[in-house]
This record gives sequence, C-alpha cells and structure tokens, in this order.
Amino acid sequence: MAKEKSSLVSDIIKVCLPLLLIPATFIFVLPYGHDAANLFIGAVFAYVFLFKSDMRGRRLMVILSTFAFAFETANVASGFYHYVGHPSLPMWVAMGWAVLGWYIVSLIPVFRKVEEWVAVGANAIALLLVAIQYNFWGVTMLFAAAGPYVYTRASSTLPTMFFAFGSIMGLVLEVCGTTLGIWAYTNTAGLPATPEFGQLALGYATVLIFCYWLAGYDRLEEKAN
Repeated sequence: MAKEKSSLVSDIIKVCLPLLLIPATFIFVLPYGHDAANLFIGAVFAYVFLFKSDMRGRRLMVILSTFAFAFETANVASGFYHYVGHPSLPMWVAMGWAVLGWYIVSLIPVFRKVEEWVAVGANAIALLLVAIQYNFWGVTMLFAAAGPYVYTRASSTLPTMFFAFGSIMGLVLEVCGTTLGIWAYTNTAGLPATPEFGQLALGYATVLIFCYWLAGYDRLEEKAN
C-alpha cells in the first residue's frame, strides 16, 4: 500500500511539474527580460536535446521548435498578439515548446494509468473554470472539451490523457502568459482582447499530436503488431 501511495505521489508530481514551471518561467522573465530567458531556456533545451533525448525525441524537439517559430512569428506579424517588451518573437518561446513537448512524451507511461473518463473530465473542469473566471462561453469551448476523446480515435497508441494534458497545458499557458503580461491579445482594431481559450486549448493538443506524428511516433503499423 505504501509503495502504491508513493508511486501515485510521484506520478502527480511529474504531471504537475510542467504546469508549475510555466508560471515560474514567466515570473523569471518579468524582472530579467527576454534575453535572460533565451539563455536559460536555451541551456535547458541544449541539455535535454544532447543528453536526455533519443533520436525520435530530438526530431520531435526540432519539429516543435520549427513549428512554434513559424506559427508564433506569423501571429505576431499579423497583430493577433504581441510579446510585451520584445518587438517580435523571443527565441525562448520556440525552445520552450520543444522542451515541453519532449517532457509530455516522457509522461505517456503515467498518462496510460489515467482512465479516459477522468482525462475528459479533468479537461472539461479546466475549461469550465477558465470560462467562469473570464466569462468566456464561446462555442469552441465545446470542441475543446470533446477534443481529447475525439483525438484518441485517431491514435493507435496514445492515451486520452495525452491530449487532455495538451489542452490543459494550453489553458495554463494562456492564462498565466496574459495575466502576468508576457504577451497580450488584440482585436482587429488593435484594442485589448480576451484570448479565444477554446480554440487555443484545442490548438495546443492538435499541434502536439501533429508534431508527434511527424517525428515518427504512433505509426499505424505499431497497432497491428
């Protein structure tokens, strides 16, 4: 019993760690700026890439950082949002995507222990809490709530919690990033706007699985074998 309890506590810590490190990183950026974050996240990226990842993991990191750079650059250039105190895209953002993606993949054995209904419920609760806090009730919140369940049907090996965590992580990123003033959204008139939380949460989960597939994970033949 004690061993099972210890394992449960360990699993909870592993899952909560990235969700806690997200606001911690943003809090670090506030006084020290984007250049310091570039150096810090760059060092973490290099360590994980060179010493902790296998070949597929390195490919995933490269794909995620490349996708993040292109995606974020386009959004900043369009005026959809901007990073406070930086004229364009800080390098640490793209590298941070890669490190988070690598870590989430390492959590897959833990995610497999989570029942599907628990994963779907946890994501729905996270969306509901954000909706209440921001009075945001867009229809995309329903798509984001159903996303983890639907996406599992497109995967041969991944548990539902993998997608639910991607969605929840997206919410944590957007809430912390905008609340702490790391970035800010604007509407077509250039005025401050509320983030489209449902679309963004689903977007993080979508990017995660798409890059996961591109890196060579979760191939269909694995299910047949």
